[in-house]
Amino acid sequence: MEKRTIVRFCLGLLILILAFSLRPGRFPPYARIYFVQTWTPTYCAQPDVTCRQNLEPTFTLHGLWPADADGTSLTYCSKKRSDQDIDKETIELRVDLLRVWPSVQEGKTSKSFWQFQWNKHGICCLLKLTKMDYFRAAIAQRNNIDLSSIFTYAGVKPRWDATYTKAAIENAIRGHTGTAVDVSCKPMNDTHVKLFEIYICLDVPGTNYVDCPPSGNKRGCWRPGTETSIIMFPPK
Repeated sequence: MEKRTIVRFCLGLLILILAFSLRPGRFPPYARIYFVQTWTPTYCAQPDVTCRQNLEPTFTLHGLWPADADGTSLTYCSKKRSDQDIDKETIELRVDLLRVWPSVQEGKTSKSFWQFQWNKHGICCLLKLTKMDYFRAAIAQRNNIDLSSIFTYAGVKPRWDATYTKAAIENAIRGHTGTAVDVSCKPMNDTHVKLFEIYICLDVPGTNYVDCPPSGNKRGCWRPGTETSIIMFPPK
């Protein structure tokens, strides 16, 4: 009798463990999704990056990053990863993904880039979005937001003989989205920085624009001792 009781207890415990491990709540809730695009001339100028040859200056999709209410990105929400699942589950999106989300780094395939972004950020969306939803949202939003055209319309153009404030860059995008956005920069010299990435915030389904939260993180867009940001928008 005692042996039977122990077996039942062990089986019950196993069921509880499985139920806990499979419950959707293991993926944390998120308040918004950062839609992040990178300006390739700044990215490719980094000393530890080698980009593909003859790459045109452009904004390229970095990723969709779910974030909490404070704006902190959620990462690595599951240890379960596969190098094959991107191929199997997104094959019908392949042409569009290659168009809107290419890898610009030499030696890194677009597939490996998507896989990394899914493993690090995308999987954190599984509480609300399937993998296909996630990649469809990336395609749809990249189709909706042509940053180069938005900046040209606002008179913010890549050139070495002009500088911009962080507010001017944010306001140019706000004119299109109607929402608060954010930007990040890379250092250039003691007083100037270079435009690096644009953060546009989406709602939880990844469908509509929402305000990005105020952040004390300047994302590299101020140099020590300066009153306001002096941002270069490098043409190449």
